[in-house]
Amino acid sequence: MHSASPGVNVYISGTDNNDAVYWKNNTEVHLTNSNSNAYSSSIFVTPNNDVYVAGGQVTSGSSLAAYWKNGQVNYLTDSGAFVGLNYISVSGNDVYTAGLIEKMSNIRHAAYWKRCAIRLCKCQ
Repeated sequence: MHSASPGVNVYISGTDNNDAVYWKNNTEVHLTNSNSNAYSSSIFVTPNNDVYVAGGQVTSGSSLAAYWKNGQVNYLTDSGAFVGLNYISVSGNDVYTAGLIEKMSNIRHAAYWKRCAIRLCKCQ
């Protein structure tokens, strides 16, 4: 196993006991409360050290897509869909997240969000 270079921070997103979390240099940071049935799947850190984490929370069979900026949650969907986020990136003031969404039709679509507005990707 290799360790990071001195002065370099290492960030990893994940889940611990059904909580969305990330680790910075082996220190765990909780984004949700204990047993909240939440997850985090991707992390992006800006040059000025803002931490963005993609993930969500499962409630009553639905999944709320969300991202956290410096621990503050921003929901992208309501409870009417199943959503799985697995990517986040930031460019200037624009936050991009990507994943999949399934509404009532039981058909999953690839989707991405820019500034919290969804765009569906439809395959031909």
